Amino acid sequence: MTSTEEVFSNLYTQSSALVRQPPPELPKELPKDFLKDLNLCQKHLANVFRCFLLFSEEKRCRIQMTIYRKCKERRDKEIRERLWEWDDGYFRSLNSKSRQLLVEELQKELRRRQELLEQTKERNNKLGATHVESRIADLQRRLEHLKQFI
Repeated sequence: MTSTEEVFSNLYTQSSALVRQPPPELPKELPKDFLKDLNLCQKHLANVFRCFLLFSEEKRCRIQMTIYRKCKERRDKEIRERLWEWDDGYFRSLNSKSRQLLVEELQKELRRRQELLEQTKERNNKLGATHVESRIADLQRRLEHLKQFI
């Protein structure tokens, strides 16, 4: 393996550690400007990658990784809170038939993801399983929240 390949291999491995928890999934009905005034942590992520490229060692980039991880946690919490508020208004604006259809669609998606989780675990894909589990948890919370309006 050439030194360039090693750097990119290290970069990939280290960057995988940064995305263990995926950001919240955004509903397709969400307005395009939903995230416009939110800090998406791009600068912190760029600093992490810059550090990886300079040093190619995770231990020398821990500070940058910690700063990014904390920013990401704040960002994801804010996104979930905004989604919760948006979902209230959006769901209430639907007629009862549309509400029921949306809940059924979300339940179908939940079952599909649970099947995907089983497949991911069978393949021993831990990072993939973590991502699917996170998406399932978000979807379950959303369904429980929306059911109160039916």
